[in-house]
Amino acid sequence: MTALTHWQDSSPFVMRTTIRAQPMNTKLGGISANLQQITTKINGFVVKLPDNFTGNTEIPTQPYTNKLLYINKDGNADLLDKNLLLGQAQNDITIIEDATNALTVNADNHGQFFDMSYVMPATPTDAESKIIISVGSGLRTVDGDLTAVPGSIVFFTNNSDAELWLAPDENLGITIDSPGLLRAYGKHSTVALLAISNTHWLLMGDVYVSDITVTV
Repeated sequence: MTALTHWQDSSPFVMRTTIRAQPMNTKLGGISANLQQITTKINGFVVKLPDNFTGNTEIPTQPYTNKLLYINKDGNADLLDKNLLLGQAQNDITIIEDATNALTVNADNHGQFFDMSYVMPATPTDAESKIIISVGSGLRTVDGDLTAVPGSIVFFTNNSDAELWLAPDENLGITIDSPGLLRAYGKHSTVALLAISNTHWLLMGDVYVSDITVTV
């Protein structure tokens, strides 16, 4: 911000002298000019809100770097995290073929659709008979910063004869809610992981059921 210049009284009146119009008007003119300059400068930094705005313009104390000024749902001025906005705007789906039987994903894989095409050996070991998806943080990297963006989603389709399992990273405190096992139903089944929070995911889709009740 450019520094403001100010009017300086260089010829003060001597006490008990008669104040004449000309020198007094000069002083008042200088004061008026400075007030006009200050007013113009301040107005240049004031957000011009609509005339019908009736909300609160006082924003609560909070970090303000990398933020956008907006009007919240209560009609008050507020700040919005830029990365959160950018993260929510990244909704394109990218299909990725993966022929391995071990994969690690997190919220940075948002919008990716993994086609798991691992070829299982004819006589596999227990480890070779499974595709293990290790699930990490629900935080997403947006513009270089880790950002909480609830709603990140990652898809998997199992085009393999191997079982597809999902394993939460316990070292990060990750949990996955599922209506059944943390496993896709079988070949050609499709499941999705939805980030509910930084450490909480929801598994949905063709989930392998944990219990089957048969009524005769």
